[in-house]
Amino acid sequence: QPAKSCPNQRLPQSEILLYK
Repeated sequence: QPAKSCPNQRLPQSEILLYK
């Protein structure tokens, strides 16, 4: 599951903010 590839796919906003 490439979560880091598509952080906007299904991750908590906090995680997306960290990825961005």
